[in-house]
Amino acid sequence: MRPASTNRRRTTALLAVVLLAAPQYCHAADQLRVGYAAQLLAFAGPLYAAEDQGLFRAHGLEVERIEFAGGAKLHQGIVAGAVDIGLAGGTDFSYVLKGAPELVVANIASPTNTVLTVTDPAIRTIDDLKGKHIGVTSIGTYTYWLALELARKRGWGPNGVTPVAIGGSVSVWLSALQTGQVAATMGDATVGFAMQQNGQGRVLTTAADFAPDVPANLMFAHTELLTQRPDVMRRFLQAWLEGITWLIDHKPEAVAIGQRITGQNPKVMAAVFDLQKDGWSRDGKITPPQLSATAQALLASGMVNTLPDLTPAYTDAYLPR
Repeated sequence: MRPASTNRRRTTALLAVVLLAAPQYCHAADQLRVGYAAQLLAFAGPLYAAEDQGLFRAHGLEVERIEFAGGAKLHQGIVAGAVDIGLAGGTDFSYVLKGAPELVVANIASPTNTVLTVTDPAIRTIDDLKGKHIGVTSIGTYTYWLALELARKRGWGPNGVTPVAIGGSVSVWLSALQTGQVAATMGDATVGFAMQQNGQGRVLTTAADFAPDVPANLMFAHTELLTQRPDVMRRFLQAWLEGITWLIDHKPEAVAIGQRITGQNPKVMAAVFDLQKDGWSRDGKITPPQLSATAQALLASGMVNTLPDLTPAYTDAYLPR
């Protein structure tokens, strides 16, 4: 029979090996509630990828996805404490300026995923939209500002186009175009390419052609998360950026994820992906020129009365170094 001390030593050594090999079982995963303003590949794609590939789990996180019907309701969720992290439009900086308990913590994407869609065959170029009505999701939103910026960049004057709030429903967009309520819609590329594939319209251009400097999508975080669980915020951003990198490098899988998010077919989502992959931010940073351009956008769209300083509303302190 072996001495008891020998058995104890072997048992202790075996236990140490098990603990070292499986550190993930030593601590419960940190919980996060992440809301997004719409069913977009730009917003939800990295979340699905990070979950499917175990990236959140690898960083000790368990993420709950929450879909909202627009940015306003998302920010209401943040104010109510029901959301830790929000994914919304670039001009939603205005909520931070108005006192919402949140900060912008990362750039998600440039405007490559926002397009002008038309149905009238007589509209062949952007200049054919001068003096026309353009459908936007709602007044004061990112798409609203884009319509105004289009007219400004083309030198059409303050009344160069008339933005019309028509919401975000595909059926409403199509109806507004077909009945002549609007000559074009400004919105997500998914809708534009779906209409184009169905022969109901065509994508005229992307917003990146005339408004490249204002981020299309941003990440917001509740100040309580930033002050009380800063390491959790950092780990989420690390997993998020890893998710984007994985999506860009795996088009077939990214297209399949896009189908799960939007319900659209592979051909539509492949076209959306080809635009989106060049728009996702690989490092999450917002440059000083981008901050300045966004401040100008907030003023031009009437969201603020004076040119704001956005520096206090943004922090890059939680991005990977």
